[in-house]
Amino acid sequence: MSVTFRSTPYFLPVLLLFTVARSWLQSVGKPQSLFVAALLANILNFALCVAFVFPLGLGVAGAERDGARVVAIAVVNALGDVIDADGRVLAGTSAPDPRFQRPAPPPAVGAPLNTVLGVVLAAGSFEKSQVRFLAARGSDGVTQSVRPAHTRYDGDVTFAVVAAQPEAMPPADLDALGMLATEAMAAAVRNAVRRP
Repeated sequence: MSVTFRSTPYFLPVLLLFTVARSWLQSVGKPQSLFVAALLANILNFALCVAFVFPLGLGVAGAERDGARVVAIAVVNALGDVIDADGRVLAGTSAPDPRFQRPAPPPAVGAPLNTVLGVVLAAGSFEKSQVRFLAARGSDGVTQSVRPAHTRYDGDVTFAVVAAQPEAMPPADLDALGMLATEAMAAAVRNAVRRP
């Protein structure tokens, strides 16, 4: 898939939230695992539709260590440059000495026009605040891979979805999963702009 960058319509984050809500409605009164399956299917459906309707990138990556595993999905149309782990620019400026050039001020009313939408997927038994911690660590992956990230011109958002872990497995380590969430999201953002 060829990757170019242009403004993303403001309604895309709303559609992603609709996708989460639709998944919840489809699984009301059913086991939690069905909600997670419906959510993953709907997010993938959303991401594929967005990636093929709008010229931006869709990336998927995983990270695993000591039995802990995290998968991240990213839809990328960032204002900033996507940077490889070694500092090379993968997408964005081609200037030999890159410097951030501020675009025109964002409109007073309306949503940002650029974005990185991400979801981090893991397994464990966590409370809501702990799942939010995983989403924040996924957002750290965006910060590692996009320069500058989370500007006022971007509508970046990262979600986390945690499926119930089988009882036979040892409890998941939240800090280890957080570290893996950062790695996986950074890799997913980079994969979204790599050309085959």
